[in-house]
Amino acid sequence: MSLCAGIAELGALRVENADIRERLLEGKLKPGVAAVAVQSINTDIRAVSAALKAREAEELEARLEELERAQEQRKGSSRWGA
Repeated sequence: MSLCAGIAELGALRVENADIRERLLEGKLKPGVAAVAVQSINTDIRAVSAALKAREAEELEARLEELERAQEQRKGSSRWGA
């Protein structure tokens, strides 16, 4: 999941949560139904957050590997071997 997609999805979930809260306060939604819906939204939020963290870890790992390769190339091309 890309960062932009994750942020967009989190934004959509916030809007959905606000809509549920508004309908609950207006009496258009039963408290039990609202509670279950919010629990589902919270599950989605955790899943999106986990996906974003995993993506960040993958990107950091790739950057670290690239830096390690560059460092090894530098060591190999060093005139003095230092």
